[in-house]
Amino acid sequence: KTANQLRRCGAEVSLVALFDTHLSSESERFEIDDQPVMKWLVPHLDLSMNALETLPLEQQWERIAERANLADGVGAVEIRRMAEVCGAHMKAYRSYRPQPYEGPVVLFSADSDDHDLDPSWSAICPNLQAESVPENHYSMLRKPNVETLAERLDRYLAKVVQRERGGTQP
Repeated sequence: KTANQLRRCGAEVSLVALFDTHLSSESERFEIDDQPVMKWLVPHLDLSMNALETLPLEQQWERIAERANLADGVGAVEIRRMAEVCGAHMKAYRSYRPQPYEGPVVLFSADSDDHDLDPSWSAICPNLQAESVPENHYSMLRKPNVETLAERLDRYLAKVVQRERGGTQP
């Protein structure tokens, strides 16, 4: 959406980079509260929702915080704030319908997510390139995996710079 808006304003968009996302569909409908957000989070953290549901709500969030292995000082309160942000993203995801984009796009997907590239991507982004990166949705953005992601993104950006300088693509 942003890239299309920028182009309509006359800006040049050299590359759109997407990080571990997929296309929404009309059929996806869900409520946004603790349980759906937890159900979405726990598989990424190798937790069992059945085991969590035996605990009081605050302990469920503590267990998620522990399993997330986040920096010191991050506990259930911070994880719940992150979950609120996640809920807002899920709400936006549910209501947004992608529009076609003709420019260059690279989609970095986590290895462990076990999802094939949705064939609908080619209709939305005909110039899409997919790139697999190590680990899962969360750990791909943390050391050491983020270094691999950064190296791969850097390669795409280098191609953009070379193309804009009039060179050929490597």
